[in-house]
Amino acid sequence: MTQFPVLGEHAYVSHVGPLTHRGANATTHLAEVRYPVQSAPVISVVKFMQPDGLRACNEAISWLFLRAAGISAPKHAAILALSHAKAVQAVGRQSVPEEWVQQGHVLAWASQKLDFGSIQALFAGSEADAKWLDVLRSAKGAAIAAFDELFFNIDRNTGNVLFTRSGVCVPIDHELVFGQQNWLTGELQHLSSPGDSLRVLVRARDARKLPLAEFDNVRNHMVHVAQAHEGALRACQDEISSLVAQVFPTQAADLARRILSFVGDRATQQWLQDRLGVI
Repeated sequence: MTQFPVLGEHAYVSHVGPLTHRGANATTHLAEVRYPVQSAPVISVVKFMQPDGLRACNEAISWLFLRAAGISAPKHAAILALSHAKAVQAVGRQSVPEEWVQQGHVLAWASQKLDFGSIQALFAGSEADAKWLDVLRSAKGAAIAAFDELFFNIDRNTGNVLFTRSGVCVPIDHELVFGQQNWLTGELQHLSSPGDSLRVLVRARDARKLPLAEFDNVRNHMVHVAQAHEGALRACQDEISSLVAQVFPTQAADLARRILSFVGDRATQQWLQDRLGVI
């Protein structure tokens, strides 16, 4: 079993420059990062995060599952711990919130930069929304929607799906999975509200932008994709447990149980079938 990389600032080789579309996190930028399996530095998207480790682990757990499930994801990713001085040197003192500094260090999420942009960056306004709906109609889009329901992702928007005109789409930004619930402080709850991708589909159906037959087709494909969820979870659950142990060594067993129990309950094909109301 390989360990998910949780690395020190030595892995952050150099600041490259700003990222045009940074989303909600003003610290997001490009940097050269050296990953354990790659001797040469890799141009990566890096963003600083809250020091409790919750959101950074959400990103890592999602990345591990996406790769296990065969859904497109950046090849390289890591959690970094940078000194406050190095973080300030990279993005400027005003861009590093003081509350994100803990014991002189700043936590960061890094993932390999892919050579295509988000739907939001490539299309404007309603055109971006229409393109995202087109993606959700496809087999790859339905797989992303099934993942979003499995992980209760409430932050899937046109800025969080990378896209090429050849049909490649890559879901990114998973710090708000689990419905923003804090698994550091309590059990994860199966709330009735849908994930963002399903919400988009239902809204499009209700607005008659998505014919009922197509809506049913997407739901059926989501259920079909869910056949692989249990196997994907088995394939990455040890890595998830190991990751949690690296970041939270004194609470590892209980925290890993909370995460794996929540995802495990939702990973069955029957769970998603019931969730979607598919007969």
